[in-house]
Amino acid sequence: MPKRIYKVWSQANINEALGKAETCFKEICRTYNIPKPTFRRHLKKSQ
Repeated sequence: MPKRIYKVWSQANINEALGKAETCFKEICRTYNIPKPTFRRHLKKSQ
């Protein structure tokens, strides 16, 4: 069984993705390789 890789995203990716919040949520997560729960948590903090 392969080892799980955690935190494949960077803070710069989160900041850039937050600037594009008007785009589709799933598309942003897929484009920037950010897990949905992580992006949702950062999105709620920024509002």
